[in-house]
Amino acid sequence: MRSWTTARWRYRDRQDFLTHLGEVSGTEFDPADHVLHFVNGEDDDLIVWRIPAHRGP
Repeated sequence: MRSWTTARWRYRDRQDFLTHLGEVSGTEFDPADHVLHFVNGEDDDLIVWRIPAHRGP
């Protein structure tokens, strides 16, 4: 199983990581969302996400 790691946390899978980022940012991410996490020089979490366009009928 692949593990996600950051400087202070270890996650079992991508959804665990998204759940943590959601708690930090005050939102809930869908597994299909594209989420990026950065930490700036002052240790602030910068979370950017994009909801993919719907490609259904």
